[in-house]
Amino acid sequence: MRILIYTAEPRGAVDEYTIRRLISEGPQHDYFLLSVHRPRPKVTFLVRCKRRLVELRDGPNHWLRAIERLDRSIRSELPAVDPRSLPGASVNAVNDGPSRRWIEEFQPDIIVQAGAGILKPEVFTLAKLGTLNVHHGVAPEIRGMRSTFWCLYYGLTDLIGVTCHKIDATLDTGEIILQQRYEPKAGEGYVDIQLTLCRMGADLLLRSIDQLERHDQAPSVRSEVDSFYFSELAPEQFNALHRNGYRRVADPSTLPRKRKVKQQPAVT
Repeated sequence: MRILIYTAEPRGAVDEYTIRRLISEGPQHDYFLLSVHRPRPKVTFLVRCKRRLVELRDGPNHWLRAIERLDRSIRSELPAVDPRSLPGASVNAVNDGPSRRWIEEFQPDIIVQAGAGILKPEVFTLAKLGTLNVHHGVAPEIRGMRSTFWCLYYGLTDLIGVTCHKIDATLDTGEIILQQRYEPKAGEGYVDIQLTLCRMGADLLLRSIDQLERHDQAPSVRSEVDSFYFSELAPEQFNALHRNGYRRVADPSTLPRKRKVKQQPAVT
């Protein structure tokens, strides 16, 4: 299998973990690492002031502490392989002309989206078998960003999990390859749950690639389901969840109206 990993440089711990698990546990594949160069974001004076105001008003920024702890935990488990040893190239923007030329030249069976950004059809359709995304949520019922947080915040704990799906023209609605739900254990907080989902996501990606290689995909039968779309959270919201012992803070009936989307049942 020819697998093109479309990522960013520098990249986050979750994407780094997923990539390293893939190349360490799937050494039989041919890989190409295509990285979108992004300058490391700077913490400006204005950002520091906003963070300080939040702390003065609402106490310690438990969200910032959580993501730092999660980052350290994931990086402590990174396989020893170095993705920089793979053949690869660097581009300046996701979906740009050089990206398309590198992909067309490599002729991948599969593209793995691992932090590059939102892909356009002229890119994700270049893979022979499909372009895969690991979404840390039960898609398409839970779509967008920070799925685990929002499921805890609104008490939608039956929708915590991981989905490996093909990318299509809308976010987190593509054909599902594999999906696995996770029931949080008593006493688990956000970091504990998200660390487990990170491991599960890498597992599902490896299994999904094997399944596509065997052409062992179940027939696609789709039905309409309710779908929530979430975006970035505010530190005050995470603080409220933290103070409440990671139990439901808000009533899900107060959420914006759900959108109906087509769902294909997934193999678990």
